[in-house]
Amino acid sequence: MHAGALMVLLAVVLVSAVEAQDVSISHNYRKHEDSSFRIDSVYGIAFNQGTVPLNLTIRNNTGKPRTWIVTLREDAGYQLSTRTSFRLEVEEGAEVKREILMPLSPDFASSTYRSISISAIAAGLEPIDRSVSTGTNSDFPMIALSKRLAQRSLSRLDEEVENRSSSNERFGMPFEPADLSENWIAYTALDFLMLDLASWKELSIAQRQAIVEWVRLGGQLEVYAENRNTTLESLDLASLTALTSEDLKKRNHGLGRIEIRYWNGSELGNDVINLYSKRRARSERLASDFENNWKLAEEFGIAKFNPTFVFLLLLAFAILVAPVNLFYFAKAGKRHRLFVTTPIISLSACLLILLFILVKDGIGGKGIRATFADLQAHPDEMRLYSLQEQFSRTGVMLDPGFESEAPIDLQPVQRPSGRFNSLSGSERNVYQVQGVTYAGDFFRSRSEQGFVARQSRPTRARIDFSPSEDGTEPVLTSNFGEALGDFFFRDHAGKVWRSLPNTQTAPGARISLESAKVEDLKDWLKGQTELFSGSHGRKIKSLANQNGRFFTLLERGEGVVIETHRSVKWDDHVILLSGELPQTRGSSDSPPRDSGEVSPPAVEPAPPAPAENE
Repeated sequence: MHAGALMVLLAVVLVSAVEAQDVSISHNYRKHEDSSFRIDSVYGIAFNQGTVPLNLTIRNNTGKPRTWIVTLREDAGYQLSTRTSFRLEVEEGAEVKREILMPLSPDFASSTYRSISISAIAAGLEPIDRSVSTGTNSDFPMIALSKRLAQRSLSRLDEEVENRSSSNERFGMPFEPADLSENWIAYTALDFLMLDLASWKELSIAQRQAIVEWVRLGGQLEVYAENRNTTLESLDLASLTALTSEDLKKRNHGLGRIEIRYWNGSELGNDVINLYSKRRARSERLASDFENNWKLAEEFGIAKFNPTFVFLLLLAFAILVAPVNLFYFAKAGKRHRLFVTTPIISLSACLLILLFILVKDGIGGKGIRATFADLQAHPDEMRLYSLQEQFSRTGVMLDPGFESEAPIDLQPVQRPSGRFNSLSGSERNVYQVQGVTYAGDFFRSRSEQGFVARQSRPTRARIDFSPSEDGTEPVLTSNFGEALGDFFFRDHAGKVWRSLPNTQTAPGARISLESAKVEDLKDWLKGQTELFSGSHGRKIKSLANQNGRFFTLLERGEGVVIETHRSVKWDDHVILLSGELPQTRGSSDSPPRDSGEVSPPAVEPAPPAPAENE
């Protein structure tokens, strides 16, 4: 074959490999040639937890409006599978496009092999029933990278990752920047999002905001630039967040990270594999950080199954239904009574067991939560980011599902195998997520549940800040909707201040401060994070090194804690609130970006403190 033709063929193969997607289903209806149903993935389904976005397009030229019922479900052959479904009305002659968010079960309760069935039913049209399957990585992070980064590199990187470990399938999944979601939950399946600088600049404001929200809650954004003088200022984040030029190379951003990296503009070297292989995937943390030494669950106490009552009850039932029943209730000559006495004895035993369960376990459940919230009151952000670990034990649950006021990234964690752990053994669980409705087996009767929950909500609450006029302590005023407990503030020069001992700050009041040491802040923060898992605790404690950040405790945390099942009585053991205070206080009078969600309560603004230029 001619060398030029060979190069062309190779280029076509490489481009095809980059553009290949895990999910691409297209169906043209037989009797209506110009009517179609199509689903495409943004960056596939080859992920081990979280939620992935899919793009649905329906064209209806069938002669009348129709309603499609679309269902996506995971393989139900494991302890946990997921499902989402919805109805979509499409007018005659219209084409409707919609983003689908498909939740994935964590691999510890399912598999590193993903199999999803997709069905679509519309009255009068042939049903669609397809399935797609793909393998995922076992011990390499979940990465999505822009097409420009992938185009000349991905096939080689995929092959190298697979050669290093046969348990891994690929380096990452490619995507078109225009297809990225405007919903932060659509990024939760990822450990890293890799974008070249040109692709980042092509994103809309809404796409950038969603990525920043994901980063605030633990995501990691890597932007690759060709010019080694490129800094974070090139990302134009100032219009989205309170990010300053304090650190121009790399910066912790809430619980996540945004970092500038460099490439030659043509292809990525194999050294990027070494870079990312050292990072723990979130699916690994969900599987290992909570199984043992999770102090939150230890604080609550672990239930132990006591078989004594069940054994005694079964023994009594055996005595009653056999010798007593045969020789007393239905003795010789009156055997026909067995048709009456046996059902009565059986029903009585069942009622007795039910009564015992109701008395012992009750209706609903009890649980314990530890919540960390990051308040970003910058006028262009105005959001509250909550991370919550929770452990609960249920009795009789009339409805194991629940509804939330705002979308939640809710992931179960691996717990030791046991009688009350429904994600161990042979039991089958189904989580069904649709918008803010979480149906299915999230809170099964007589079981224990461990979850990590994350949520992003708009807020007007804030802590107003201005430097003092005489160079002493800064002026901080609480505009949060409830009293603040212990308060620490590390100012922009790195000096630490704390509230006076045994004091609370009422809403609208100035926070009385005294000088403190960095060690005081770190020791206090260590005590407040001891119930969190190791990885989350370390991330929260690392924020003590950040200048311009405050920490405080809340007692109720209304609008801060993440509400899941309201039949569970929660003990909020710790509600830790933190946030960044810009050196120049901006106006917070503009409305939040998403007024449909619920904000933490805020009081009327206090008289403005004098602002100084940064």
